Amino acid sequence: MNYPSKYPPPDSIKKNTYYIISYQVFISYKKKISYMFF
Repeated sequence: MNYPSKYPPPDSIKKNTYYIISYQVFISYKKKISYMFF
């Protein structure tokens, strides 16, 4: 995993995994909404 320099490496892998999953879900929902409206 590559972290942007402004973000420090997470303390726990669990927290990191949760963040990645939630971010991906957010992106996929955003794409679905974009497809619906455009």
